[in-house]
Amino acid sequence: MASVEERNKASIVRFYDEVINRGNVDVVDDLMEPGFVHYGETLFPVSKAARRSRPGCRA
Repeated sequence: MASVEERNKASIVRFYDEVINRGNVDVVDDLMEPGFVHYGETLFPVSKAARRSRPGCRA
C-alpha cells in the first residue's frame, strides 16, 4: 500500500498532467474533495468547491 506522501504526490502529478497540461478539467472532481477551499490565485481564482474550480482550470 502506498504511503500518504506517495498518494499525495500521485494526485499532484495527475492534476498537472491531466488538468494543466491536457486541459481535462473533468478530473478536478476526482482529485479534490467536494468541500475543497482554494485561497490562492496562482492556478485559478479563489473558490470554495472543487466543481467551482473547474472553469478556472481551463486555458
